[in-house]
Amino acid sequence: MSLIAFCIIIGLYRKAISEYTFFVLTLLLGVTFVVESVGYFNLWTKNKVAGWVFLLFLPVQYSLYALYFKNIIKNDKIKKTILISVPVLLLWNICNTVFFQSFLMLNTYAILLTCLLYCTWSSIYLIQLLRGIGDENLAHNPHFWICTGTLFFYSVSFFIIAFIQIINKEDHGLASQLWFLIRALNIILYGLFAYGFICQIKRQNSII
Repeated sequence: MSLIAFCIIIGLYRKAISEYTFFVLTLLLGVTFVVESVGYFNLWTKNKVAGWVFLLFLPVQYSLYALYFKNIIKNDKIKKTILISVPVLLLWNICNTVFFQSFLMLNTYAILLTCLLYCTWSSIYLIQLLRGIGDENLAHNPHFWICTGTLFFYSVSFFIIAFIQIINKEDHGLASQLWFLIRALNIILYGLFAYGFICQIKRQNSII
C-alpha cells in the first residue's frame, strides 16, 4: 500500500503527470489504492476477500491499462486489438459472474484472462524496444521498467492463481498463503512502477 501511495505522489508531480500515459497510470494507481484499501479492510474485519470489489475493479483496471499500452505500442493493428479487447473482457467478466463465479466470489477466471492480456501487451512493447523502435536508452526508459514489472508480476500471478484454483478445495490454507505471496509480489511491481516514474521526471528535466 505504501508503495502505491509513493507512486501516486510521484505521479502527481507535474513533470511526471504532464505526459498522458503517466496521467493514466496515476489514475490507475489511485483507483488501485482505493480498492486495495477496501480489500484489506474487509479482510481484516471479516477475514475474507471482498470479491465484489475486485469484480467491479477489474474492468476499470484493464481499461486504464489498455489506454496506457495503446499509447506506448506503435503498431496500429495491435492498438486496435487492444481497444477491442476492452469490451471483450467486460463481456467475459459478466458471463463469468452469471454462469461460473457468483458476484460475491473472487472472479479468478476473469483475472486469469487479464493476466494473459497484460503479459501479451507488455511483451509486445518490450519486443518493440529490442527491435530498436525508439531512441532512448533502456535504463532511462520509464516504460521499460513499468512493462518489465507488469510482465513479471502478471506472469507469475497467472501460474499462482491457476494453481490456487486446483488446490483451493483440498487445501484452503495453502491457497490462502499463495494469495499472500501474490501480495508480496506487489512490492516488485510497484517498486518498478516507482522507478519508472522517477525516470520520467528525470527525462522531463533533461528536456527543459
